[in-house]
Amino acid sequence: MSRVYLSWSKILRVVQDISHRVKDVDYIVGIKRGGVIPAVLIASSLKISDIGFVWLKRYTDDKPPKPLGDKPELLEEDIDDVTGRNILLVDDIARTGKTFKEGERILIDKGARKVVKAVIVLKENALFKPDLYGLVMKNCPIFPWEKI
Repeated sequence: MSRVYLSWSKILRVVQDISHRVKDVDYIVGIKRGGVIPAVLIASSLKISDIGFVWLKRYTDDKPPKPLGDKPELLEEDIDDVTGRNILLVDDIARTGKTFKEGERILIDKGARKVVKAVIVLKENALFKPDLYGLVMKNCPIFPWEKI
């Protein structure tokens, strides 16, 4: 599978596009590690200062990544009280949706009213379609923060 390098300017355009489509969200949760930078960028764009993180690990850091198991493992969580809140759950890429579904389950179990899912890159053959996505790609994306 070939790799495609995404520039910071491309990511910022995608963030702006996603941000313009976000409605009624008052807390943002980024999925570590890949969703951290997109979550912070979207939060900044929306002027939302309340942000938390969950670390759900399902894939290796290889390019292209390899699955570690069928269900994402919760390694860490840093989330404020989300009771009654509308959450934007953010990741860098979506393939199967299992990480998003586990993140949503965690947030709903903690009392979130609604969880909207957003991703920078949706894989062309994805088994799951989040509420908001920026790019649809067949190739393996290399994000600018992965080149540092």
